[in-house]
Amino acid sequence: MTSGFASLTTQQLIEDLPTEIEKASTRIASHVLQTPLLESPYLGGGTCRVFLKLESEQVTGSFKARGSLNKILSLPSTGTGTTTLVTSSTGNHAQGFARAVGILEQRGSSDSGSMRGIIYMPETAQPAKINAVRQCYPHIKLEFYGQDCSNTEEYALKMAQEHNNYIYVPPYNDVHVIAGQGTVGLEILEQSSRQAAMIDVVFVCIGGGGLISGVAAYLKAKRPGVKIVGCQPERSPEMYLSVQKGELVYLDNPQPTLSDGSAGGIESGSVTFPICQDLVDDYVLVSEEEIAAAIRWMVDKHHKIIEGAAGVALAAFQKSIQAKPHEYEGKNVAIVICGSNIGTEALTTILTTTPAKGEES
Repeated sequence: MTSGFASLTTQQLIEDLPTEIEKASTRIASHVLQTPLLESPYLGGGTCRVFLKLESEQVTGSFKARGSLNKILSLPSTGTGTTTLVTSSTGNHAQGFARAVGILEQRGSSDSGSMRGIIYMPETAQPAKINAVRQCYPHIKLEFYGQDCSNTEEYALKMAQEHNNYIYVPPYNDVHVIAGQGTVGLEILEQSSRQAAMIDVVFVCIGGGGLISGVAAYLKAKRPGVKIVGCQPERSPEMYLSVQKGELVYLDNPQPTLSDGSAGGIESGSVTFPICQDLVDDYVLVSEEEIAAAIRWMVDKHHKIIEGAAGVALAAFQKSIQAKPHEYEGKNVAIVICGSNIGTEALTTILTTTPAKGEES
């Protein structure tokens, strides 16, 4: 956990996060977009209003631009010499991290020393996400290790611990990262109020838990009755299983999933686990077919491209309202569409093999 917050209990951290999120909103405002909160006329079946928080239209195509930027802009001056910022990522955090390093380099002064960045990626990272980092951020060094996020995270953290001039920027297990991601919740609250809709339920995909921790901490502080629904693919439900068991659960042989951005285990000691235990009210798991159908639906209805993790949250809502429509009567629902970074090949396969909603045989 971030220095200065390590001694806090989970409850104290939850109480402090709304203030940190408001600070983060100010800190990163000039470098990120306030993404649209789009009301969808196609969802809700006339019983509820449904809003899509389009982080898919964020710079770098993902909410991850927020957390890494807030973390890096919060770092104290390291003086002269070269400081190496390192992280691990399947791709979205990598792009956010790389962009943040570039911003910090541009803001650097003559007495602040030099800055460089290294990103460790799993060997299974999507080529589209790898190429995006290489093409847009050539100043960043890429290294590959491990088959999933948890292996790569452990290795990157080990590298940072072995070098005095390395600073590790976590993908989710950090208060400043969580606060940056939590600005999504702040915007949902502000934007929904302008549309005369106080949000009652929020669907958020969970990987390591940074996004949902920040969103839940802010919304529950400002609107205590809000229900937070965590969404995960059936093939990688680590947070759900961990909360059910009361301790971190690791899958021995994780299966590949369209939601590659959320796949993988949770770092040991991660602050996001107890936050999810306290603040996430319900979980919905979705199949690969349901994720693919949600991605196809978004293209058909809103003409927008979304990635697998975003499809998880959308599919979870579609599954939930179909199973229990009465629970959503008169409600205002927000779905966080967390990113749009999907490879052309994967998207083409989905669009050519997945039936449109209502056309299933």
